[in-house]
Amino acid sequence: HVNDIFQDSNDILWLATWGNAGLYSSADGGETWSAASPGGLGNSIVYTITENAAGGILYVSMDNGLVFRSLNGGAAWQQVNSLPAVSAHTPWSMATHPSLAGVVYAGTPGAGVYVSEDFGFTWAVLDDPSTVADENGALLDSDSSGDDFGGHVFDLEFSPDSEYLFAGTGKGVWRADLSTNGPTVND
Repeated sequence: HVNDIFQDSNDILWLATWGNAGLYSSADGGETWSAASPGGLGNSIVYTITENAAGGILYVSMDNGLVFRSLNGGAAWQQVNSLPAVSAHTPWSMATHPSLAGVVYAGTPGAGVYVSEDFGFTWAVLDDPSTVADENGALLDSDSSGDDFGGHVFDLEFSPDSEYLFAGTGKGVWRADLSTNGPTVND
């Protein structure tokens, strides 16, 4: 089961999968694939993979809330910190800021969006700097119905100008305006 496919800045294709090695890479456009399991953990679930273009660092999210990064194109992986609720906040999607090294966003299954501004070592709830309100709170109850299905974040993407972060959720698309001050966190 393929959870995510990603092409990095070195034209390597990556598959994040459910089971077996969990992560695979291809240097020949998908003709052949090699297991590239982060941390040598063997059978695992890898939910998503992304790259910080500003720093060339790869990030993956694995089962049990684990987040790993690679500083050398996937040859070796280092575990960084998990999100606050560990497995309950396993990122289903991740995105890195296109121009700020070390800024990583994580979309969760029911807890909205988190951000790390230190290469994945600490995580906090994303707070939209363009408003007084906590936008992550609005995402969690996107239609004021009291349920939090809107907080299930399946995909994160940046606008071409890097001013907006879009989240594909169980209740549609949510947008955070990052143009004013860049990312800010709300502990």
